[in-house]
Amino acid sequence: MLKLITPATTSILGITATKNYLKVEHTTDDSLLTDIIIPSAISAVEAFSGYRTAPQIWEQYEEGGVDKISLNEAPVSSVDSVTVYENFDSTGYLITVSTDFRIVDNDLYHADGYWDKMRSGDGYTIRYTVGSWDDSDYRIAALSAAALRTAAWLYENREEFLVSVQESHMLNFDFSRIPAGAKVLLASFARNLGF
Repeated sequence: MLKLITPATTSILGITATKNYLKVEHTTDDSLLTDIIIPSAISAVEAFSGYRTAPQIWEQYEEGGVDKISLNEAPVSSVDSVTVYENFDSTGYLITVSTDFRIVDNDLYHADGYWDKMRSGDGYTIRYTVGSWDDSDYRIAALSAAALRTAAWLYENREEFLVSVQESHMLNFDFSRIPAGAKVLLASFARNLGF
């Protein structure tokens, strides 16, 4: 079970940068860009790459009895807490974050080497932060560039896109049709390339 606790409050793509890239000087489409095009471009980039582009907090529940717990959202910046539920007791208790586990490539490993080894825990709730990129990280530049190219594609094809949004609330819109240049930028991420 995965639940968003705190949504992103920042964005890798702003209205000014987007309008500069699109060479749009008027304000007529500002609300279209900020309310639909930019969020859709970011969502497409995140879905295609498998990486969140801005800081947000997620909570994930996992059963024990495994050597590692794979966290579903990436990139993990920090694990804020791990709560152990014994025999499905709803109260649970906290594991000390800094000493009881380590994280490697989005996988959470217990310090003892096994989740549930020498303990009777039945489940774990992990609260963690993703998307806190260092400004010097080359990956955020690739994600930003891909989001700009995707926003341009959505803007250029806005008639088709907006009809799809109005008719199906984007459920049937094919985000795999993002531009080839954006796909090239995102190919190195290779987490969710199921498109």
